[in-house]
Amino acid sequence: MSQSLRGQMLQSPAIPSANLLGRTIIVTGANSGLGLDCAKHLVRLNVSRLIIACRDVNKGESAKKTIPETQSLPSNTATEVWEIDQNDFESVVSFGHRVSTQLDRLDAVIANAGVDMTDFVLAEG
Repeated sequence: MSQSLRGQMLQSPAIPSANLLGRTIIVTGANSGLGLDCAKHLVRLNVSRLIIACRDVNKGESAKKTIPETQSLPSNTATEVWEIDQNDFESVVSFGHRVSTQLDRLDAVIANAGVDMTDFVLAEG
């Protein structure tokens, strides 16, 4: 058993290598941290359209500029930054409307954005 645990701790899982050509994916909270790393990996997997969904468009645009720096080959990914503040109901509704009217397809949403709250709070309703 200890050998099995040691093996899991010392070995990294295989990195997925699927081809995402033709796919559209939204990643929330992709302006930093794990969301940004996820976005970079999706570009390496040749995703056709990537939506960086975040609260601060300026931070999203800055993050978008870092993505090509990690690529060894030129990317054909169309990367966009869309605003969404998940603490603001109107922002969420507006984002949903934009998705339904401006995307001809949506293949995946990686819901990375989150909050750390110790107490339950009901907002706007």
